[in-house]
Amino acid sequence: MSAPVSRPWPVVILTALGAWLSLLPLVGVLALLFGDAWRSGPGPYAFGALLLGGGLTVVRSRGLSLFVEQLAWPVLLLGLGALTFGFTRDLSDEGALWALALCALGVSTVVPQRAFQALLGAAALALGLMACVEALPWAGRTAGLAWAVHGAVWVVGALMAVRHGAVRQGFGPGALAWAEAVLGGMAVVALAALAAWSGMTMLLPAAGGGLMGPGGTGGAHAFEQSGLVWAAVSAAGAAVAGARVWRAWPHWRRPWWVAVWLCLLALAAVIPGLGWALAALVLCALTRRPYLAGWAALVLLWVLGAFYYQLAWPLAWKAVMLVAAGALLGGLGAWGMREHREAAVSGTRPASDPRSAHPIDRRGLILAGAAVAMLGVNAAIWQKEQLIREGQPVFIALAPVDPRSLMQGDFMALAFEMPPAPMGSAAAPGWHEALPGEQRWHAVAVRDARGVATLRRYDLGEGALAPGEFRIQLTRKPQGWTVVTDAWFFAEGEARRWEAARFGEFRVDARGRALLVGLRGADLAPL
Repeated sequence: MSAPVSRPWPVVILTALGAWLSLLPLVGVLALLFGDAWRSGPGPYAFGALLLGGGLTVVRSRGLSLFVEQLAWPVLLLGLGALTFGFTRDLSDEGALWALALCALGVSTVVPQRAFQALLGAAALALGLMACVEALPWAGRTAGLAWAVHGAVWVVGALMAVRHGAVRQGFGPGALAWAEAVLGGMAVVALAALAAWSGMTMLLPAAGGGLMGPGGTGGAHAFEQSGLVWAAVSAAGAAVAGARVWRAWPHWRRPWWVAVWLCLLALAAVIPGLGWALAALVLCALTRRPYLAGWAALVLLWVLGAFYYQLAWPLAWKAVMLVAAGALLGGLGAWGMREHREAAVSGTRPASDPRSAHPIDRRGLILAGAAVAMLGVNAAIWQKEQLIREGQPVFIALAPVDPRSLMQGDFMALAFEMPPAPMGSAAAPGWHEALPGEQRWHAVAVRDARGVATLRRYDLGEGALAPGEFRIQLTRKPQGWTVVTDAWFFAEGEARRWEAARFGEFRVDARGRALLVGLRGADLAPL
């Protein structure tokens, strides 16, 4: 038997590129010859079936040249594209999405490559979720999509558990491998949908909002609308996670673990989506799926960070709640570790309990990490306080903003009176472009006797300034560059107080660093 031929990855990529480019003339010829059949006849279905059949035959064949193998994948995509054209032409949006989802699942049973099976499984679930959205009336899509996302997590989790149990029943290895690949792709999409539904996470507001709700706070919005329902749903997920651990690890059946479980139940009841993200993490860990467990852990952190934007709770309450939960879980963890050491000394530790012989002192690492975090946070606070103390007071007039986005929850959209955006050039990149390295746009301003600044022009922090001029560093936002920020955050219930704002109050130091410290009304009256 001859050894398999080695194929360097640059050769594979170039061959694949050639295969894709060679299909472009074919697509053009087909469009010219059979355009009428595509518009009104069965052409899309016939061509789609032929292309899918030919592509799958090549994919499953052995001993073919590399070019022919790579040619099969764009042929498969063309076949699916032809079927998509036919489905969208002859069916409703919902029906077309369901038909495409079924096609993706069908193709996954024939394609031998596990990676493509996972991709097709992910596509099938994504199409199914979109079909569920299309099936709902517009007024009911908020709640319907929430149930669809959670339903996807539940169903995929149940199927993964069934697949894990089927290994002991002696099912065919080929079917089990296919199910593992397809369910893995579905799990990635289901968890991503759960994270998106939860809304934007803390410190990443530019990463995109949730799938529903104003301001990208889907889970928070759902909690505000039906708090008891989603508290019960999320707590049910935490209960499932705890039950799985209780059943799988008998040596964890201790009072400290019951207390941990109750603490997680309480957190899940106030953070939408946390319970089922935790259940997914436990399921993937217990069924030895490390990559999916890592993805579930990332989603869990995302959902936990989304609690920051849940307006049903004041920010101070949320901070106290999370600090108290962290301290409680840390104390319970120390309790469990003490019992673990006592069992090791007495020789009563179960055989399934792993022994740790790592020489690193974990407590020292935890304390060191906490110290580094505290130093970083306090250094940032010290810098801001120094800027507030030593910076020169500057007032910049507010510009009108879209009244529909003026007040959103507990923050107000801001816009300042800025000069016209500069034109892009080789020396000065465009207004919406990121600048290389630490370079950023600056606004050159002058200040009157009251401290009100007029922004005259922009530069890149270089060049001479006229008498009385000074620079203010700008911050890049999606709509362009602005002074420090485009939002002012305030406590819940204070919207009426800030409606009279007409100026932003800043502190600016000699290097142009600025900090928004307040808002002022007409004639610079404090608010």
